Amino acid sequence: MSIYMNITRKDVVILAIASIAYVSPILLSGSYYIDDINRSIYGYGWQHDGRPLSTLIMQLLSGGKIITDLYPFTQVISSFLLFISGYILSKVCKLHGYSAHLGAAIFATCPFFLQGLSYRYDCLPISLSVFFCMLSFCFNFQKHIDLLFSAILITLSLLIYQSSIMIFCLMTVIYCTSQLREESIKNICLFIFDKILSVFISLVIFFWLTKILSLDFSDRNKFITEGDIILNLTENLHNFKSIATSYLNESFFIYFSPLIILTITYTIKQAFYLGLKRSIFAAVLFFCALLMLPGINLILASPYWTPRTVTNLAFLPFIFIGFCNLKDSKAFIWLSCISLILPISICTSYASSLKSQDDLTSIISEFIYDKSNAFHGKKIVFIGSMPVSHQLTLSMIKFPVLGYMSPNYLNDQTTWGVALLRSKSVIPSDMYVEGGQREELLKQVSHSKLIANAYNVSIKESESAVFIDFR
Repeated sequence: MSIYMNITRKDVVILAIASIAYVSPILLSGSYYIDDINRSIYGYGWQHDGRPLSTLIMQLLSGGKIITDLYPFTQVISSFLLFISGYILSKVCKLHGYSAHLGAAIFATCPFFLQGLSYRYDCLPISLSVFFCMLSFCFNFQKHIDLLFSAILITLSLLIYQSSIMIFCLMTVIYCTSQLREESIKNICLFIFDKILSVFISLVIFFWLTKILSLDFSDRNKFITEGDIILNLTENLHNFKSIATSYLNESFFIYFSPLIILTITYTIKQAFYLGLKRSIFAAVLFFCALLMLPGINLILASPYWTPRTVTNLAFLPFIFIGFCNLKDSKAFIWLSCISLILPISICTSYASSLKSQDDLTSIISEFIYDKSNAFHGKKIVFIGSMPVSHQLTLSMIKFPVLGYMSPNYLNDQTTWGVALLRSKSVIPSDMYVEGGQREELLKQVSHSKLIANAYNVSIKESESAVFIDFR
């Protein structure tokens, strides 16, 4: 039941142009995004996150152990890999011609991929892990070869970025729904069994490698069974719902409703064609696919819920499109174009807002730098958070999903502000304090002397500390 996929030169050119056009607003913003700040200083990899292959790939591309900034090439290639992955998904759903290209665009422009594309360093490994999970569906190998090939690709994906593993499972289910017209339920079940076996083999290899390589996951590999299962599961579902509904809201349904109506219509038509038994089996597959959307985070004790960990939501329309047998439907082509207006608008708004916030951050950082002669030998304490630019505020109101992707570095809740000031040669890292020492120094705020006040930030000085106060 594997599929041989013929991707022509024309397809590659169309996908390449579309991918560059889509990522260009992010490229033009020129931002260093979260982890990029520290990596631009130290050039470290991802071993501490249990992602040794990510480190190896980027070291090979960087020409040495110190990972270098390969902007804009990493982001351009990453965007292209996402469009190619979307094209593979579209072909699995039996979309043809321009329908397949637009299907690829619907997948790749899902806003939850935007965060991954924003990273100058992380973007390529993340996109590669997605691509590897889809690649086995491009070839028509014999059963045993396909089993081994799939297991190898899943293992590679796990060593690059573990969150992508559910993509392979979703692809399996979507492929099976697309085959209900031609294949027997027995053959489909055997195909599912083979893919489950591939996942099992890859997990055995992966966990064996984690022991051999002594991989460190920073306590992110603990399952909900290690605590209160119901409480952890409820909290994870709540966090997933919060991120998902930040995009799947009123605006989404306005732009995607024509495509949703088309899909529902074809789904009902297909159900009548297939009969009761196959339709019930399809409903079971739909339900399984929907359960997979929260991803691996759902069963972890303390996962990081960020947009890049819920990219499985990009598969949501294709769970049903694969069943519909749309092929090269002209209605699908036109309605897809309408649907794409929203994610493209989110991308451009996100990039300009990111640039706006970066510009404001630079102004405040320069203001702090001008007063850095007062920092000599003293500890740095942040109080509150820097203001958000007006453009970003407006964008987050318009597109709530951007609130999960637009970082505010200068604050007292994270160490990213210190990383940012360190990257701009304002302060060394050992000047920043946390925990109990910070609480002790805060007692000196009321007796501190005001050095400067501008841009909604006050710089105050005491005997042993300098306070950067955004209140």
